[in-house]
Amino acid sequence: MKLADLLARLDRSRDNRNLHFCFTRIAEELELYNTLLPEDMQQCPLSCYTLSQWYCTDSYVGIDVYYFQDECALITQQQSRGCSPDYYWASAEMKAKVFTYIDSLQQVHEADDHASYFDPNEEMGEYHQVSYSSELLTSTLLHIASGERVTVKQRWNDDSEIYRWSWVKVAFNDGHEAILSLKTDLGVYYHLVDA
Repeated sequence: MKLADLLARLDRSRDNRNLHFCFTRIAEELELYNTLLPEDMQQCPLSCYTLSQWYCTDSYVGIDVYYFQDECALITQQQSRGCSPDYYWASAEMKAKVFTYIDSLQQVHEADDHASYFDPNEEMGEYHQVSYSSELLTSTLLHIASGERVTVKQRWNDDSEIYRWSWVKVAFNDGHEAILSLKTDLGVYYHLVDA
């Protein structure tokens, strides 16, 4: 049977429609990166239907047919879970239409930029804090009240001592030791080089 015959008989019912197709992969195939999904995949003019499917290890693979505004636009084929899909476009014109559509989504989302931006003049202090000793990745801390560097000598991480998880035993430069709270008494230095 020819591909044209298969496409003419493809089940394009709601039951065979794949709303979970990888929109991002198609965008990347068109060299459009960091593309956002359409807000409503039900209304997306790009739709996907399964022509053939099988299970490989822990993933469904096979042949999918994509339609753009009800015209056959693209066929993808993935032979196994470890393989990337192969992309076969119906025509250069159809590829350009899909490109224009996906690119227009990106432009709409760029106009509604919801990204967070940092302020280089924001005050960060000389240290940050953690709540529990299991979060520490260093043994040198700042004793906030004195401004002195202290060394962690003991941590408590046992389930039987959960009430002590936010406390550590530290040694001061003069040799005396104290059990202090990570939440109120100690700070973690930033990873900096001398200015």
